[in-house]
This record gives sequence, C-alpha cells and structure tokens, in this order.
Amino acid sequence: MIKVLIITSSKQLGGAEKSAIKLANSLRNHYSVTFGTLFQGNDDFYTSPSTDEINFFKYTNLIRNFLPKYISKFVKYMPVPIDLLLMRRKIKNHSFDLIISFGAGVGCITYLSLIFSKIPQITSERTSPDKKVYRPSFVARLLRPWIYNHGVICSVQSEGFKEVVKSLWGVESYVTPNHFEIPNSTYSLQPSSSPCIAVGRPVPEKGYDSLISAWAILETRIENELWIVADDSNRYIESLIKIHKASRIKIKPLTNSLFEIYADCSLFISTSKVEGYPNTIAEAIMFGIPVLTTASSNVVNDWLVLGICQRIENLEPFQIANTIEQALKNENRLRSISKNTVKSRAVFTWKSAKPFWDVIILQALKNR
Repeated sequence: MIKVLIITSSKQLGGAEKSAIKLANSLRNHYSVTFGTLFQGNDDFYTSPSTDEINFFKYTNLIRNFLPKYISKFVKYMPVPIDLLLMRRKIKNHSFDLIISFGAGVGCITYLSLIFSKIPQITSERTSPDKKVYRPSFVARLLRPWIYNHGVICSVQSEGFKEVVKSLWGVESYVTPNHFEIPNSTYSLQPSSSPCIAVGRPVPEKGYDSLISAWAILETRIENELWIVADDSNRYIESLIKIHKASRIKIKPLTNSLFEIYADCSLFISTSKVEGYPNTIAEAIMFGIPVLTTASSNVVNDWLVLGICQRIENLEPFQIANTIEQALKNENRLRSISKNTVKSRAVFTWKSAKPFWDVIILQALKNR
C-alpha cells in the first residue's frame, strides 16, 4: 500500500492544522497514512487523527517549550539545521512514497529537509499566494516560487487562487477543496432576538475592530447579544470592546462543540478581511445557521452565488451595522438561506473533495 505522510505545523488551533487532520482521517481508508507535526506543546488543541503519528523538530521544541521566552527567542533557530537532518533521516527510514504539507512555511521546511531525495511532495497553500494580500514567513516568501518550479506540486483551494499562482509564478496548481463531516444535528431557526455569533482568532485580519465598532452602534437599535468564540488570552478583543464601549458582547472560550452554541444563535457573522479557506464559515453553513460574511475569499464568492450565505459589502462600521440589522429583520430570508445550506451540504463532503485529491496524488506519484 502507498505510504503517505501528512505534515502540518502543529495541532494548535488553525485552519491548516484542522484540514490536515481531516485529510489524514479521510485518506487512511485508501493509503497507509502517517500524520506528522513540526511543533508540539501545551497549546495543542485538536485531537490526533486515527493514524500513526510522528513528531519532528525535537531540539527546537525543547527550546520552545522549556526555556524562558526572553532566552528562546534568541536561540530558537540554532538547532534547526540539526532538526532538518533528523527530519530527513526519519522520513527516509519510513520509506514514504508521498509527502503532503499543509501551509507554505511547512512546505518549504519539508522541501529543505528532503532536497535531492526524489520523494514526491505536495504543498497545500492555505491563503492567497499574493504577498500583498497576505505575507507569510520570510522563508516562505523566499522559497515558494522555487519549490514549485523544482518538483513540488502546488495545491490551492479555489479556481481564483489557481489563477493567482499561474500569474505570479507561472506554475500550474491543482484545486483541492476542504471537506467536512456532515453534522449529526441540523439548525432550527431561532428568534431574531437571539444572540449573534462570530468565531475566529483575535487578529486584525479577522476584522473584529470593524465588527465591534458596528455592534456598539447596533446596541441602540436591537436587543441581541454578540458572542465571540476565541482565545482572547492577549485581551485583544477585550480591549476593542472597551474602546468602543460596547456592553452586550460576550467572549466565549474555545470549544470543539460549536454546533451546540450555534443552535442558540440567530446569525453567524464574519468580518474577515482575508481568508484562505474559511473553515468556520463552511461549518456554520453545513450546520444550517444563517451566515452573514464579507467576501474574504474566492471560495466565499462561490457560496454567495449558490445563495447559501449573505454578504457584507464593506467593513465600514455603519454599513456593517445596517446589514446586520436588516438581516435580522428579514426572518423569511434567514429561513430560506438556512434551508438552502442544508440542501447544499454535499459540496462540503469528502465524497465531493476526493476526486480532486485523487488527481493531484496520482500526478505527484508520476513525478517521482
């Protein structure tokens, strides 16, 4: 049986990490799959896939996990050459037939560890390849065009990203859409006065500044609460709430049971400025909760055309406030969108995504 190694940065909260775990679980019925991570630690959030597992970067992790931060930031790169050599040895000893890396940085690190090894590699780009839209690590910015012109096959998540890769680097890429398990339960439309919900990391690209500013305006017009599910340990969201003097926003802790929270809400809101593949939006759509979102990705544009979500035209707070208010008042529209999402669930399943992965894996194995 063909031996496949799927590598991601870690099991910490993130779209690339979650997608890698889902792919490992899905491919294990067709290949001998091993799941690998570069970094391990107390911040790991996701459960390991039901496959063999392998850890890399032993010495880098020792520094990251056990030395004080003010020391580790100066020495954390010192063991990288050794860890790359050990990574190469471990991969070759397992005789893998194919490596699939999730994320540009992970793909570049894997390429460096395996240079001249002739092991086929696929790297799954997780956001726009245009560094003007999103700037990955320095290593990724430097090496991405090189690895794709020297044997690594590029995986992207939409036709739009495929066109960007072609125009920027002159490289042909393959579309491999994300996939999800169909929820065991389905959303039932809640009263329009029920809480609205947003989910995502507390970082500027998620547009929380605009959302919280808009919500402060809305609090004089509607009675809803806004729940934000995030790890706000750095108090980024809390500080925005204080700046805009919003009183009906609650920060909810991270959970693996988002559907239970969605069931009590009236509307899912995303104000992201840029996304690769918005996993949280896709999962909200699959569950059936009405979604209101910015067109943060080519993938979202496809969903808007299908009528399975509504659009926030821009990130101006008054515009966001008006759009949310209008959406909540139109219960017939919310009900219609919720029904459409349930009917369209099939586009998010492994059955739909598998043919795309079959094509790219076959091509990679031919390139050996």
